[in-house]
Amino acid sequence: MNSLEGEPPSIPMPTAGTVRLQPSEYRSVFREPKRPRSVVLQWLRENVPGLGSAPPSGRFDDPRGEFSVTYSGTSLRDAAIEMFDSYRVDEVTRELATAVRRPAGEVFAFPVGSVPRTEMEGKAIWTIFTSIPHVDVMHTVAQTWLSTRNQVARQVRRSTGREMVDTGVLLASGTSARRVTRAISREVYEAPDEFGGVRYASRIGQGHENWATYERSQPDSTGPIPVDANEPELRAALHELGLYVLE
Repeated sequence: MNSLEGEPPSIPMPTAGTVRLQPSEYRSVFREPKRPRSVVLQWLRENVPGLGSAPPSGRFDDPRGEFSVTYSGTSLRDAAIEMFDSYRVDEVTRELATAVRRPAGEVFAFPVGSVPRTEMEGKAIWTIFTSIPHVDVMHTVAQTWLSTRNQVARQVRRSTGREMVDTGVLLASGTSARRVTRAISREVYEAPDEFGGVRYASRIGQGHENWATYERSQPDSTGPIPVDANEPELRAALHELGLYVLE
C-alpha cells in the first residue's frame, strides 16, 4: 500500500470536469485516524469482535457477500447509537402507533420507541486497533470521486434518482439507501490501494463517528469488557435516539 507521507495513493481520480484531489487533500479524504482505535459493541456471548453478516444486512456490507465488515464507533456512545438506531421511529410512526386501539388480549412484543432491557444486558465492548487508512465518505471530494465510479453512479441513479453521491444520500435510511452505501463499500474495497474500510457518520448527525473495517485489515483487538445495562454512555445514546428502556 502506498504511504500517505510519500506518493499519493494510486486510486483512480475523477474524470475531466470534476474536482481532482491535490496531494495535500489525501490526508483528510483517506483518513488514517490520529487515534487508530475504535469501539465494537455487541453481545458478550459472541466472544470476538463481530464481522458483517451474510447475506449482507449492514450499511457497508459487501453486496456480493465476498468480504466481511466489523462495525465500530470512535466512542462507546457512537457505537451504541449505531447498534440501537434500528429501534428509532419517526414522529408519524410514533403518533400512528399511539393512536391505534389494540384489540383486547392482543400482545405486542414491545411498545414503539422502546428498547427491551434484555437488549441492554449481556453486552460487551472490544477495542480494535488499525492504522490502515479508511476512506472518509463524508468528505465532499471523496463523494465526487465515488460519483464517477460506474457501479456507484448506477446505484445512486437507480435507488435515489440523483446523479451524485452526497451527504443526504449517505445519511438516508431504508433498503434503497443501503444499496448505495454497499455499492460504495464495494468500490472502496476494490480500489488498488487496499484501504482498510470506510469512515462514516451516524444517520442522526455527523457528530458521531463510525467505522466499517474490512476483515483483510486484520485489526488487533482487546476485550471483551462486559458493559452494564445502566452504563451512562448507553443511556445517553438511547436518549439521543429518542428511545427508552422497557424494564
